[in-house]
Amino acid sequence: MKKTIQDSMRLMTYQMRKLRINHHMTQKQMADILNVSAQSISAYENGVIRPDIEIIMKYAEYFINKDIHVSLHRCLFINTNTELTSKI
Repeated sequence: MKKTIQDSMRLMTYQMRKLRINHHMTQKQMADILNVSAQSISAYENGVIRPDIEIIMKYAEYFINKDIHVSLHRCLFINTNTELTSKI
């Protein structure tokens, strides 16, 4: 089964929320680190808006620096077992 961009975004937003919660952080705390509003964090996590690449990279850098057990692979939510396709 091919994976769509929407599927990847759902996985990414789920992982963003899960990683934040597992590190006992509020949306406000994450927002302060990323220099965005808590409403933006909520919108990212609920799939309302897509975080841009700069936000994704800041997010990954924060958790990689905070927890050596968090890999860039996990932070960027890359699933190498499925193919990502775009329906154009």
